[in-house]
Amino acid sequence: MYRIAPHSFFLCLLWLWTHPGFTQESVMDSLKTVLDGTEEASSQVILNNALARELSDIDNQKALYHAGEALKIAREIDFPQGEASALSNLGDIAYYQDAYQDAISFYLQAYTLFKKTEDKIPLGYTLNDLGLTYFILSEYDSAQVFLKEAEVLFSQNKDLDGLKDTYNYLGSSYYFQADYETALDYYLKFLKVSESISDKNSTFLAINNIGNIYKKLDNQDKALTYFRRGLQMSKQTNNELGIAQSLTNMGAVYDDKQAYRESLNAYEEALAIFEKLDEKNYGAITLNNMGEVHRKMGDLDKALEYHLRSMRIREEIEDKKGAASSLNSIGVLYLKKKDAKQALIYLKRGLRQAIQIGAKEFEKEAYEGISEAYALSDNFQQAYKFHKRFVELQDSLRLSSSDLTDVLNRYDANKREMNFQIAELRKELEHSQQANTRLTGFLWILGIVFVLCLGFFFLNRYKKTQITAKVSSDPT
Repeated sequence: MYRIAPHSFFLCLLWLWTHPGFTQESVMDSLKTVLDGTEEASSQVILNNALARELSDIDNQKALYHAGEALKIAREIDFPQGEASALSNLGDIAYYQDAYQDAISFYLQAYTLFKKTEDKIPLGYTLNDLGLTYFILSEYDSAQVFLKEAEVLFSQNKDLDGLKDTYNYLGSSYYFQADYETALDYYLKFLKVSESISDKNSTFLAINNIGNIYKKLDNQDKALTYFRRGLQMSKQTNNELGIAQSLTNMGAVYDDKQAYRESLNAYEEALAIFEKLDEKNYGAITLNNMGEVHRKMGDLDKALEYHLRSMRIREEIEDKKGAASSLNSIGVLYLKKKDAKQALIYLKRGLRQAIQIGAKEFEKEAYEGISEAYALSDNFQQAYKFHKRFVELQDSLRLSSSDLTDVLNRYDANKREMNFQIAELRKELEHSQQANTRLTGFLWILGIVFVLCLGFFFLNRYKKTQITAKVSSDPT
């Protein structure tokens, strides 16, 4: 084996990552060749970490091997920066396997080491990783703590590439907390930094994020301005997927503005592109949106057609969450058509799917729809049963609410429960009244028969008396 001098090694590595003719596969092959040819331990750590990073979202097993080798050697030679990088790579590997708690554990260990070694840029990216992972877990407050620390580091060190991601993650965390004003502030910063470094993909993402914020703030004209800007940018770069996504966003704004024909036109144009690109997931979402527009226009048959198409695609691509949503939507459409039997078929399928994947929101929707379908069928006992399940699940999903809102919600729920019970009692009462009416009629008839029989009895007695009297008065 030959040994590579440290300066030659780093020049080689830099050339591999920057040379335009190299694909990811060729870079990995070259890294392996260089790794096989070096005996210098710190270089082995760096190369193993580089391979682990390249493989982390492609081949978890190989990535895990190289990260493990880097970690072992780094600890043997007391190389804390290499150890921290290996731990960060192990966090990435866990992240891509959806093992988020394990990812956090590795990232926190890397964070501690990078802080000790005062490697500020790697520390900033580790903070971003922690923020993103907590964001995925919906732990937005924790995410913001790490991301704001990253913001300070990247700003101080003028690392705009890391800073743009920080601003994006912070904007998204506040978006999901419904703090739209703060989210907008961070998304505008995200846009400014992305434009300053000519990162077109990030610029497009920022533009669409800002449009979505304005849509949430019910400023549809401003939202439309940003979505049109995204559309124009995508056309300039021949980004067909971006064009379709922008058209989809515009369709949603037109829908909110109740400009349904414009909404459908935008969705139809987007759908044609998604189908051309074989983007089945996006296509299914667009079909679902088109179904909702037709429902709002009062064309239930057309709405049903689009929702059914969306459902079939979602089942084909095994999008179980999307399929559950479609099944519920179809069930609700049949409810609007007053077809309780078909509504129950789809809503129960939606319920089974939602329970299977643990989608509580869709499970709740299914319970509510099933309750209404049974009520439509005058089966108030079953309606009450599923409504109770709906209320119980709704209560368990309610994360926070004011006392007044909670009281009002419970009042509405109790009122509906009472209505179901009253309807059931009324139904029983009607049966009882019908039975009483029949009994009363029978008693009247029986009374009349009794009176007639009594009359015949007395008439017969009277006739017999008259005959007896006549016989007695006749001479013998």
